[in-house]
Amino acid sequence: GWGARGYFLVPVSDNLGIKLAGGKHDRDGWIHNPTTGIDGSSVDKEYFSLGLHWTPSDRTTVDLRGYTGTSKLPTAYKDLNDGIDTLSVYTADHTNASRREFSSINGTVTHDFDWFTAKAIIGYLETEVADLVDSDGQAINNVQYRGFNESDQFSMELQFASTGSGPFTWLIGAFYFDESAEDDTPFNFFRDPMAIFGVPPGIGLGPLGLLFAAEVDTEAWAGFGEVTFQPVDRITLTAGVRYSTESKDWLGCIGGFAVYEVDYRPDLCDGSFVPDDDSWDAWTPHFVIDFQLTDDMLFYASATRGFRSGGWNWTAPTFPHTDNGFDPEFVWTYEGGMKADLLDRRARFNVSGFYSDYTDVQVRTTDPNGLITIVNAATADIYGVEMELSATPVDNFNIAGTAAWLDATYAEFIGQTGADLSGNRLNRAPEWQLSLMAQYTFPIGDFGTLTPRIEWQYVDEMFHDENNTQPQGSESFDIVNVKLRFESNDSRWGAELYARNADNTQYRAHSFQGILPNILPSQYSDPRIFGGKVFFNF
Repeated sequence: GWGARGYFLVPVSDNLGIKLAGGKHDRDGWIHNPTTGIDGSSVDKEYFSLGLHWTPSDRTTVDLRGYTGTSKLPTAYKDLNDGIDTLSVYTADHTNASRREFSSINGTVTHDFDWFTAKAIIGYLETEVADLVDSDGQAINNVQYRGFNESDQFSMELQFASTGSGPFTWLIGAFYFDESAEDDTPFNFFRDPMAIFGVPPGIGLGPLGLLFAAEVDTEAWAGFGEVTFQPVDRITLTAGVRYSTESKDWLGCIGGFAVYEVDYRPDLCDGSFVPDDDSWDAWTPHFVIDFQLTDDMLFYASATRGFRSGGWNWTAPTFPHTDNGFDPEFVWTYEGGMKADLLDRRARFNVSGFYSDYTDVQVRTTDPNGLITIVNAATADIYGVEMELSATPVDNFNIAGTAAWLDATYAEFIGQTGADLSGNRLNRAPEWQLSLMAQYTFPIGDFGTLTPRIEWQYVDEMFHDENNTQPQGSESFDIVNVKLRFESNDSRWGAELYARNADNTQYRAHSFQGILPNILPSQYSDPRIFGGKVFFNF
């Protein structure tokens, strides 16, 4: 594979500058499909951006940025029960495909008044997504999934912040968001169903097409404010609140079709479109107290309420859709910690502990029909501790480490099949995560510096579903990355050699229960990758 990226800063005048940036990343796949002869898990990405920075006056700043790009990531889903021991071979009957196209433009205007600063932020984002997945993960042609999603988003935010130096500071603002999204999800079933029983492919009942189509329009408003008060030099008190209201209009349809083509997308759902709508609002306050014990040591405590709106499952198997919607989730998070610079600021140590109390937590799961849906668990509790240490014990030598402990469980949760899942761990919530880094920079005379670096990361066992059953998850694993970097003394050029995942550890990055029984499609992490790069600064 290969890649290139770069940016150029172009001064147009004393108060106007332009930034051009672009990049391309192309990499061959590493998992071979003998059925099609095409390798999966390749990468093909490209992007381009144009930015403008303008200061029409001493008090006003304008920043504009446009961004566009595409990515093609044909993911390979290997069936864990395919009987093939090696991870570098999978047997899908066609090549999976995943394409993302996105374009955005955003701008920020800031103006300083005598006693406050005003800021306006505006943005527009357009995305298109197309997926093609062999959902049975086998050479026989039983289940094919396609996904088409298009969305347009517009957002705007206004902020007004005080600029004084007194004991009180304040911030107030308003936010608006509007999105229109469409989603078509056609499934093709049983193209060669008799192959399950050993009948040669091509002899079957023919395809049975099922189409889930949906449209949803979202409009959200929010107002927020925050006040900070410093009663004495070393204590700071902060209180804020946000009021959010969000409404959604839904239009859903389940239909069928009888055409089998790998790239087939029905033009229109032939079933009845069912409308629905709902709205939610929430007050979400937050409180913080900071205590600066010394110039190098800070203690803090906070309490914050969070909110995420509800919605509908786009692959809901029954109507009306209200029977398959999900409610908003709420969370109160309490956190306390310390941040300290030690040893004459040669070392920094941060530690924090937190507790999150979730209500109606949204859980991504697979329903009894084999369709991925979102449901609400009643409650969930998350306890955690995080520590970070970075230090320069001697000149040119840097070390760093992190440790995170997490106890994340469903306090009350009755699953889709009626099983009591209370006490199970949350999806993708490993109990332990650890990391270490060390590097030493060697001066090499007038040429520059040479820096070898090694990184180690450990991730504990985690589960990809709420049932907490392996192999639908990943066992604990650790990853080692090494890098050797040269940089000239004037920083105008340099080069790197690296080995990512140097010990060639592969783990299940994603897995889910397939629509057919005894099928468990899984996506694995990349194997060992060697590479190098050269960079220039003009």
